Amino acid sequence: MINAEENFLAILMEFGGIDYPSAQKALAAFRKAKMVKMDAVGGRITVKHGSYLNREVIRRAAEH
Repeated sequence: MINAEENFLAILMEFGGIDYPSAQKALAAFRKAKMVKMDAVGGRITVKHGSYLNREVIRRAAEH
């Protein structure tokens, strides 16, 4: 689960062009809005819709 979170944070940093603390805030916002789901078997976090990985969506989530 920790590896899944770290991998997803890396994706948010790359796609959103943000730093690590901002990626953590974005992930917290995504979880609160139920925009992501955890695949415990595969050890991955995935978004429910591909448009959530848009740069502007990630940056807005990191601001809140």
